[in-house]
Amino acid sequence: MKSIPFPTLQRLCTLFQILTDLKKNTHLQTSSLELAALCGTTAFTIRKDIATLGVTGNSGQGYAVEKLMQLIGNSLGFFEKKRIGVIGIGSLGSALIKHSGFNNNEFEVVAAFDSNINKIETTKAVVPLFPFYQLSSVVNRLKIDYGLLAVPPDAAQGVTDKLVESGIKGIINFAPIIVKSTDNTIFIRNVDMAAELRILTAQNYVKSIEHLHQ
Repeated sequence: MKSIPFPTLQRLCTLFQILTDLKKNTHLQTSSLELAALCGTTAFTIRKDIATLGVTGNSGQGYAVEKLMQLIGNSLGFFEKKRIGVIGIGSLGSALIKHSGFNNNEFEVVAAFDSNINKIETTKAVVPLFPFYQLSSVVNRLKIDYGLLAVPPDAAQGVTDKLVESGIKGIINFAPIIVKSTDNTIFIRNVDMAAELRILTAQNYVKSIEHLHQ
């Protein structure tokens, strides 16, 4: 399989979720037009994205939902279990541990970490809790694949460095600061909720200004 451009990868991930939902609702067949409408893009883009996986779609015949879902899932490793560690067990970290999107056939939160020993001793959680200084040994012992950072901004880069040293495959950082890794094989997603809201409100503001000038 050729290298997949990141925008295409994002759309394929969205397509996989859409197909999963269609399957749950007993849809057997779909089309590039239907998928485009659900994905917010064009039918041509959908067919082009699917073609990166080695399949040329016939827009007249459409796609079998189950077959296309399996193709995307197998091509992108979605059917392999990923073990997750949460770093920081404050309000956000605790919510991530309980998040219904995890602990399914694809993801499993297997441990959480915090530097506050008292918090570890008093917090009730559905996964084992460990002091942060044990991060490297626990990551290796439990074979944790990915880390979710729910730590203060001033601690985020240090935690990232420690995770990279531990051999983690990827990181999602929820702290409102951009963290980086010198190891380009480690993928990091910086998710700043305030920044996302700012983009949303800016889009709304620009749209309202454009409407006034029509």
